[in-house]
Amino acid sequence: MDAKILMFIVIMLILLVAGIIIYKKGQ
Repeated sequence: MDAKILMFIVIMLILLVAGIIIYKKGQ
């Protein structure tokens, strides 16, 4: 159960960072 939570958090962080990078490149 903890592993699934950690994977979920990691995926969310990756998506957040990717979104910021795409947003900055778009400017």
